[in-house]
Amino acid sequence: MSAVVVNSTPFHVLLHDIGKDLKLSDVHYMKYLLQGHVNKETLEHLDSGQELTELLRKRGLVTEKKLAFMRKLLIEAKCLKQVHLVDEFREKFTSVTIIGERQQSERASRLNNRRETLLRMIENVENEIRTCEDVDVEISNQIKESEVQIQANNENMVIVEEIIQSLKSKIVKYESNIESFERKLETVRFFLKKKQVEMDKIKQKLDENHSSATIKKELKDKQEENEKTKREEDELIAKHQNALDMIRTTHVEIRHKTQDLIVLEDSIHDSLMQVRALKQSARKNQRASTDLQEKLESLSLELEDTRRMKPLTPFSRPATRGQNLLNGNHGNAVNETHLTRRLEYKVLDYGEISERESNVIGRKGKRVNPPQFQSPTSVAVDRAQGYIYVADHGNARIQILDVNGNIAREPLVLGGKSRPSALAVSLRGDLVMTDSQILRLFSKTGELLRPILPVYSKNDKRPELSAVAFDIQGNIYAADKANHRIQKFTFNGSFLCFIGGLRDLHYPMGITVRRNGDVIVSEYENHRLKIFSQDSLEESRTIGVHGVGAGKFACPRGIALDHNDNILVADSRNHRIQAISLSGEPLGSFGTIGLDPGCLDTPYDVVLDTTGNIIVADTKNHRLQVFTRLVPVYAEPGMYDEEYEEAAAIEDGEDLELDEGEFKIPGSDLDKELQDNTNDVSSKENFKSDIIKEKNGEDEKNKERLPSAQEISNITKKGEIQAFKEKTREFSANEQEFDANNN
Repeated sequence: MSAVVVNSTPFHVLLHDIGKDLKLSDVHYMKYLLQGHVNKETLEHLDSGQELTELLRKRGLVTEKKLAFMRKLLIEAKCLKQVHLVDEFREKFTSVTIIGERQQSERASRLNNRRETLLRMIENVENEIRTCEDVDVEISNQIKESEVQIQANNENMVIVEEIIQSLKSKIVKYESNIESFERKLETVRFFLKKKQVEMDKIKQKLDENHSSATIKKELKDKQEENEKTKREEDELIAKHQNALDMIRTTHVEIRHKTQDLIVLEDSIHDSLMQVRALKQSARKNQRASTDLQEKLESLSLELEDTRRMKPLTPFSRPATRGQNLLNGNHGNAVNETHLTRRLEYKVLDYGEISERESNVIGRKGKRVNPPQFQSPTSVAVDRAQGYIYVADHGNARIQILDVNGNIAREPLVLGGKSRPSALAVSLRGDLVMTDSQILRLFSKTGELLRPILPVYSKNDKRPELSAVAFDIQGNIYAADKANHRIQKFTFNGSFLCFIGGLRDLHYPMGITVRRNGDVIVSEYENHRLKIFSQDSLEESRTIGVHGVGAGKFACPRGIALDHNDNILVADSRNHRIQAISLSGEPLGSFGTIGLDPGCLDTPYDVVLDTTGNIIVADTKNHRLQVFTRLVPVYAEPGMYDEEYEEAAAIEDGEDLELDEGEFKIPGSDLDKELQDNTNDVSSKENFKSDIIKEKNGEDEKNKERLPSAQEISNITKKGEIQAFKEKTREFSANEQEFDANNN
């Protein structure tokens, strides 16, 4: 390839700047996209970006007025800096052909309407942000009030407990007094008996000698002493009874204070629960506020970039001459606009998925058709037949649906107390499920092949199986959350090895296996992922931490891999599905707590089908949700309709020129023929057939023509959709390999 000569025109400077900044990897990818437009031998000799841009210029694929093809290539290659250069060049140097005042007015009207819409959306988002801020202030005040109330109740509890301790001390004192009174009573009663005996003896003496004054005096003294002792006894009995009454009264008072203490404890508990609920609401409000801030920034950028923005929405373009002729519009070809829509497909990023891309399957209930669920805990896809298997935990069955959510086969009813908690499907269509106690293996027709018992020793806890998975060889992996490890079995049920342990894992709840044999596990209580390398299963690396932001998890459960080996995680306590790369880079998330379509409530599992649709077990909402990434869109030319006019002219096989408000086709007599046949219906029908014949005759010539808008669209989506097709072929090849290994 000869050296590239840079001219001084702005267009050549643009091509030079674009080619100079292109990386070698970008050049290779763009050479791949240019296959079919440039022969293979020429592409093989391209070694730099400048040579590539010069080739596009020489072939006429890129001109000063035709930059759409270049822009599409740069967008597909993700060369955003160069795209910005193209946009700046077009804004400064490319004159936009105005096709009548009506079209110009319509473009301005569309642009103004879009700006007004963006302003309204920005205003609504700002109002929502202010509402979130007000709610946050209100929640903060309520939390402070509850904390003050908790502090006051704690102080009152301390006071009441001190009072109770004081009353208990009084009871101890009264009991000591009672013991003293009882001892004194015993002494007094002993002396009373003794004095009574002495009085009886004196009375006998007095009976023998009635006239003895000495005996009478002695008897009188003894009687007085006896009366005095009885009075002491009565006083002691009264004091004893009074002490008993005081103890009884104190016990009643302690019981009342204890009831007050219980009331205070209940009040503190209620306040703590209220604070917890308020903090949860604050976190949800904070997440909503963060999402609104991001949305506001996006809308603001879109508003600022309205002039160069090309939204994927329905658009209108001028009618071509052939369209006007076939529609009977002879004299007003420019003023009348033929509305068309150019359909494209776009693969959404994970962060772009919204409720518009969701489809709800089922609701809470026990019916089979239409499908109803009770806490679906796991979901799996049969890639061979396209069936969706659902672990309907509450109804103790496995539902089998087709891709549209309809019943494909009768459900597998397990019977007894067995309730499915996790399941997986092999490449061949075999199903393995667990009820947390044992594994059961079914054929693709629903026939039970064999049960598989988990392995454990007398020093282990009884296994609790929480997740299952297949690898491409058909080996079975089961997560044992009770013993914090993974058990690996052959397809025939033979035990192979343990993966992990208490040192490496803690409460595994999700598992998936890469094509190279790496095992990825979600740790429920450690709020992270662990990746065990196939080369050394004793070594692992960690992804994620506890939290609510990007790359953070709160009790992750089911996990799955997309066709690029990115990890999708059912982030259950954050009520979302989060995508993350194998290196730990966050790729986006979707879902928020709620009952509406697109909202999730504690998702337990996630899986992808062969077309890239994301199927989620929305457990607490008792349903499935299917999110699609491949969405149809319509392309709009925005401020640069000349690109689409050229594309339309290319699609019709002819270049149109604008001459004083009328379309003319150079090198043909169609214009004259049109004027001669405007009032002749039969001639007009003949003219239609002539145009069709002329188009058919030019098919061979158009093989080397410039690419049409649809072809450019195909280039744009080729790299994104091709991965889905290749993934399907890979699964088919692996299925054959799996059959060969098992035969």
